[in-house]
Amino acid sequence: LHALHTAGKIHRDLKPDNVLIRSNGKAALTDFGVIGEMDKSKRSKLLFWSNRPKQLHGTPVYMAPEMYKREKGGVTYLPTIDIWSFGVMMYEVVTEGDLPFGNIKSELEFPDYMERAKKGEWNKMKINSFPNGKDWAVIIDKCLAPDYRNRYQSAFEVLQDMKPMIGNVTSRMEQEYLSRSTAISRLSITQGEDWGIGYNLKNYLKNGGR
Repeated sequence: LHALHTAGKIHRDLKPDNVLIRSNGKAALTDFGVIGEMDKSKRSKLLFWSNRPKQLHGTPVYMAPEMYKREKGGVTYLPTIDIWSFGVMMYEVVTEGDLPFGNIKSELEFPDYMERAKKGEWNKMKINSFPNGKDWAVIIDKCLAPDYRNRYQSAFEVLQDMKPMIGNVTSRMEQEYLSRSTAISRLSITQGEDWGIGYNLKNYLKNGGR
């Protein structure tokens, strides 16, 4: 997931069905039918030149509130969409099959499930009774923040807080993230009224300006 986000893409339908385990024990993401581009210019070209996917809004019980409410301004093309889904998945893994906002037996129960999700009312008591549950509860709580601005903003941030359980993040991944050039050449607006507008900063930064 970190590699996907680093490449500027959002999965947008993260769920257990779309995660396969290789013979060596490593996980592999699959099913990129509703993948999104963080960069609006690339996203527009993708929608124009390709057939629109049948499934536009992900899978309900793993879907972040902003997708359910269909918020605009590029919010549904941020890494926080996948971070939410990851939190739901990890709750399901730790509790051996339960969902954080209540188990659903029919589609009629989904509106109540999403109302609890919007309020951040997930079952924190149950997870504490499982191995490493209290450690996971801290991470899951930040993944499932109703306001996307209060969630982890990248998969890399999640990995840092997972270190007590999974050990240090591989040096290769850490170095890849930290060694990205600090020289910024273009600024793209992804939220608000100016959403989609881009600025070539080389036109503004002259004579060694910062």
